Amino acid sequence: MKELLRKLKPLEIGLKKFALRVFSPVLKCRERGPLALGERQWKKILLVRHEKIGDVIIALALVDELKKRFPGCKVSFMGSRQNIVVVKNDPRFDKVFVFNKSFRVDLGMIRAARKEKFDCVIDLITHDSVTSMLLTRLCGSRALKIGIGKSDHKCYYNCHVPHPLRNPDRHIVDFHLDLIKVLGVEPGKPGQYAPMYIDDKADRAASAFMESRDISKGRKFGVNISAGEPSRDWGADNFAILIDKMLDRFEDCELIIITAPHEYHLGRRIKEVSCSRVHIIPEGLDLITVAAIIRKLDLLVSPDTSLVHIAGAFRVPVVALYRRFMGEYKFWRPLHQKGGVVLSGRDEDVSDITVEQVLDEIVNVINEFEVIQTSFSDATNRGRLD
Repeated sequence: MKELLRKLKPLEIGLKKFALRVFSPVLKCRERGPLALGERQWKKILLVRHEKIGDVIIALALVDELKKRFPGCKVSFMGSRQNIVVVKNDPRFDKVFVFNKSFRVDLGMIRAARKEKFDCVIDLITHDSVTSMLLTRLCGSRALKIGIGKSDHKCYYNCHVPHPLRNPDRHIVDFHLDLIKVLGVEPGKPGQYAPMYIDDKADRAASAFMESRDISKGRKFGVNISAGEPSRDWGADNFAILIDKMLDRFEDCELIIITAPHEYHLGRRIKEVSCSRVHIIPEGLDLITVAAIIRKLDLLVSPDTSLVHIAGAFRVPVVALYRRFMGEYKFWRPLHQKGGVVLSGRDEDVSDITVEQVLDEIVNVINEFEVIQTSFSDATNRGRLD
């Protein structure tokens, strides 16, 4: 079925482009620039992001900033069945809408969204997307519509913000916060992640896992072996070698293997040939519980996935593996730390990264954070003495 859907994708894209040409005159918006400072107080804002989980996590900083800058503003979210898990129980959101890719179901969802009468709809997808454009237009017919990184689709939004690739030295979180300027206020302090919402059930499950494996003491390092796509996949064999070297290098650490459900057998295989200091997360955990486990770690090693941003939001030091492609790693890199990037020399994948490179960066990040923690402790002690 997946192969059939892949083959039909070009046909779907072609039909969307044809429909867009037909209805383009109706869909175009009146362009306007950013609002003047303090020009308007926004009451209801809808964020549209029906793609990757990591992009939703990145956008949480924008949500916090919106609620801070516009007290009483109700922020809602429209996502997909895949990424809605991040926000569905999050009290920061007033309403959560799910795009199901089903005409009958989605028609009812759009009607429900229109009843909210949003003041503003922000399309967070940073490229031309017929789907996200239509969702933005249909769910906010009279709302201010803001697009990001659009090319041919700029004319379908009232306001447009250039693609972050044009300024790769800034982090993607800061780029999202710049959207605040369009709404008539200055953004707050840059470089601030916002953590995922972890409910009590997930937190208890994470604590129970740690206690059942007797890993509450010592340093807890997580190793995520799943990449989500082939270009980011470093290989289970490389991670197995890395885990052995980490155990030798850091004698006080416990290692927790994190893996996607479809690759759980790979994690189990590494665990079976490792010592008792290596653990694997329970099979079948949902993302929120995995995030609760990550929050308790002292370090996470991972390919470039949503887990990097989850860890960063909880101020967990990260070592992440990136391909060189177009320098994108610069604005997806871990926040709150100087190191943590292991960069491939290839655009296509990360296959040339060596175990020694990753291990060296782990040492660098640990040293960096030990210095930070020591400095903080010294400053705290001085304050007490004063």
